[in-house]
Formats: sequence, structure tokens, C-alpha cells
Amino acid sequence: MQHPYSQVADLIGVFVRIIQYITIDVSQIIPSINFDPHSARFTLNDRLFSRTGGKRRQSRKTPTGQARDGQIKGVIMKVQKGKVISILYSLKLDRGNKLIAARLKKPLQFLVGKKKMILGLDKELLGLETGEKKKIKIAPENGYGLRDEQRVLTLQRSQLAEGVKLHEGMVLQRKTKDGHVRKGVVKSFDEQTVLVDFNHPLAGETLNFETEIVDIRDATAEENEKA
Repeated sequence: MQHPYSQVADLIGVFVRIIQYITIDVSQIIPSINFDPHSARFTLNDRLFSRTGGKRRQSRKTPTGQARDGQIKGVIMKVQKGKVISILYSLKLDRGNKLIAARLKKPLQFLVGKKKMILGLDKELLGLETGEKKKIKIAPENGYGLRDEQRVLTLQRSQLAEGVKLHEGMVLQRKTKDGHVRKGVVKSFDEQTVLVDFNHPLAGETLNFETEIVDIRDATAEENEKA
């Protein structure tokens, strides 16, 4: 009869052999496991395993053409009537290539299509996108108009406010019959009369703009109401 201790030893030997038999190299089953130290996650076959939760979940996919913030990719706002745009520009006259306005440091903002800018510039900017640049030549008809010699008036000095010290190039204001205020430039004067040109200073000039679209946005209800 076998001693009880020897029976126990035999059982232990069998158990050890079973353990050795079923022990396998995990690396043969999972050849590569990637660990991201920033997210503290192990990645295997496009599934995410959290170190803390242990619960697997599929990585969320973003629908094609849609950004994570809910905006649709590929939709680019363009200059059109009713949009508020900000532009940088410089302006030169066609005649003599004279610089009238250097490139602005602060963008000019206005509502498109509401006669806030000269007609030619308003139209030429339509369809542009933020960041686009464009050189624009505008004829007088679409700029500040043609010169009208009937707007060059000879006024009596008595019509001016008392004590006004005149000089050539001085800007005077004159209220019309319909209540509008019109500005004119003093061209010459003597003791009795003053010659004033009420044409716009850029009337009759061909304008050369260099423009850049800085921003485009929808107009607010208040901006539309004021326009």
C-alpha cells in the first residue's frame, strides 16, 4: 500500500505537469500591443482598452464631410449682398499713379450691397473668400462720378459766416434746398467772391484698388435695420 505522503507528492507532480502544459507565450497570441502614454490606453485591432475601466469600446468615427463641432466641412463663406466684410486696401489714381490711400493697418468694415461703398468696389468684391486679394480698376462712372462743371460755384463772401479766414484747398459746407449738406473745396477767392468746387475730390478719376478680404460674417439684425 502506497504511503499517503507519496500519493500527495504524485498528485502535486501531475498538477505541475498540467500547469506546464497549459502555460503559453502570450506574445504568440497578441504579437503587438501599442501603448499611448498620453491617453493611457492600449490599442489592439482598432479597439480601445482603458487601463482603468477595462471596458472596451469602438473608436467613434466622424461622419464623412462633418467636423466634430457640428460644422460642415467644405462650406466657405463668400462675399455677397447682406454680408458684413472687413477689407484692407490701398488706392492709387490712374492719372499719374498718385497714391491716395496707403494700405490700412486696421481693416475697413462695411455691409455689402447697401451703398456703403462706391458701386464699382462693392460689385468687384462679390464672390471673394477670406484671405483672397484682388486688384480692381474702377472707372469714374462706377466710382465717384464724372466731373460736373455746374457744381463749380462762385459765392459771395457775404454768404459765408462772418470772420471765416479763407485759403485755397479749404473745405466749406453748403446746405442744399432739400436739406442735404454738400462739401466743396475753395479753388480761389478775392475780396468779393469765392470760387468753390462742390464735385467730389475724386470725381472724374479712374481708381486703382489693391484689396484683401480679412473677414466675412452675417450681418446682425441691428446692422440690417440701420442700413
